[in-house]
Amino acid sequence: MSEFRVVTAAEVEPSRLNDFLCGAYGPTKGEFLRRCGAWWHRGDENRLAVVRGDDIVGYCAVIPTRCRIDGETHPAVWWVDLIVLPEFRGRGLQHLLDERLRAWGDLKLGFPNPLAARLHLRHGWGVREDFRTLLLPLRPRRARIVHSAVGTKGVLLRLGAVALSPVAHLFRRRLSRYQPLSARVVEGPDPQALAAIFERHGPHAVATTARDAAFIRWRYLDAPYRAEITFYVAGPVGDPTLALISRSMSSPSGTIVRVLDLFGDLDDRSGLRDIVLLALRDATRAGATQVSVLAAFPQLRSFFRALGFLFGAKARFCWHSHSQDLLQLLWQKDCHFSYADSDNDAAD
Repeated sequence: MSEFRVVTAAEVEPSRLNDFLCGAYGPTKGEFLRRCGAWWHRGDENRLAVVRGDDIVGYCAVIPTRCRIDGETHPAVWWVDLIVLPEFRGRGLQHLLDERLRAWGDLKLGFPNPLAARLHLRHGWGVREDFRTLLLPLRPRRARIVHSAVGTKGVLLRLGAVALSPVAHLFRRRLSRYQPLSARVVEGPDPQALAAIFERHGPHAVATTARDAAFIRWRYLDAPYRAEITFYVAGPVGDPTLALISRSMSSPSGTIVRVLDLFGDLDDRSGLRDIVLLALRDATRAGATQVSVLAAFPQLRSFFRALGFLFGAKARFCWHSHSQDLLQLLWQKDCHFSYADSDNDAAD
């Protein structure tokens, strides 16, 4: 094992790291990490490479965060992008990375794929499978899930998209005329004002990301794709009670929109409906083919399904802590995480 070392991304030749990441994750994500990795992970010191001599043989990273659980804030990290080259697996390199991870605090969070979820369960992590990503097909025949599907599944989805198209056309016409009650777009958003919505209105009795001004400034205002982000609030002028943050981006199948974040008084169904319908109206007017949301909170899943988010997929959530209290709380509590958490909004 002495031939292997764990170093930070800042200690690796940039061109070597870029070649490794493009080979491991593909050119799109590799290029994104080259340009934006330091922002994405809040510093190159939060990105680790396993090296043997001058060769990179493994990589992982974290995204530091603060998790609010039942009203108490805990430092945490989202653990992402673990990869070890096949020829070096089974040689204890993951253990080396695990050792370094301990320096980043006790609470570790993630959104694992099915294989990683099984591995995490064997290593004492908590794993939940009750989160969902939901999708509203505004233009069903051009929705990415339909556009990219192949084989029998592709045929069935395309037939379903054709059948849905007349209904979707009427739905778009109705959405495009929507007049909001109190919801509005915020130009030049103030991170302190958005953070105040979270502090005053929550949600509080759940496990969620602490949305303070520093988080909002880093995650949204400093984002390299800031021009694609729109901010909405709803409620009284000067004292809004809800905030929604969306991202509109181009894809081969057309413009797609993600609800990156939604927080505030989620029990206010009238306000919630108002702010979401305004975001959907804007997506419709922009010609979006689809709108998607990560709905961890049970109330939000039923709410979005009632609005027409017909397609869904399972999203897994995992966590680890040496504190049995924290482990149990994350089993017991409803969670409210979103596309803005972890690397859910990474480049495809």
